[in-house]
Amino acid sequence: MIKRKIELNEAAGRADAFLLITILFIVGFAIVSLTTNPTYTGVSIGDKAPELSGDIYNGTNWQQVTINDMFNDSWQEGDFGGTWVMVEFMDINCGHCQKAAPEVGSYSDSWMNDATLANGAKIEFVAVSIQLGLGGDEYTRENIEGFRTEYSHNIPYMDDLDNDLKGSWKIPGTPTYFLVAPNGLISYSTPESFGVSVWEHMAQTIPLDQGGE
Repeated sequence: MIKRKIELNEAAGRADAFLLITILFIVGFAIVSLTTNPTYTGVSIGDKAPELSGDIYNGTNWQQVTINDMFNDSWQEGDFGGTWVMVEFMDINCGHCQKAAPEVGSYSDSWMNDATLANGAKIEFVAVSIQLGLGGDEYTRENIEGFRTEYSHNIPYMDDLDNDLKGSWKIPGTPTYFLVAPNGLISYSTPESFGVSVWEHMAQTIPLDQGGE
């Protein structure tokens, strides 16, 4: 009888220990879940945009910029302020990029100069110059500057001639466009947004005040 009691007590002790470990595991998992950002970093709509950092030419000089510093993870639709970023990945020797360049200049100027965004929001543009190895002009910073000047662009150009960003952003070809919301989440992606241009999506998505066009 005494031996049986001992066995029962030992079994109860093991069960209590197992229950305690299980509870601690559940609590630990809950803490990690609550404190970890569940948003996946990628290039699909709804993903957190990969890092976009490099040397940018603003028409005067080249300077190091990290575009992601503009984003605010806690921003939500309807919040005051926030910066939207339209990103174009392009190649100076790409015929499609050359054909789209006048439109890029016209629409970006319109958004920067004429559109009044609601709730104190802002819009920024960046053209990321990658290298597809196409025939034509040599891939140099001087020729990036020349492309920008030729098409009278007022948007900054980022040097990605080493194709680091091309890889991390999984660029299939050029031109490829993304619109990134103020919280750093991708709102538009050329490979996924069939039949809708980035400009149409911007007009539908970025809130304008009543006086905006």
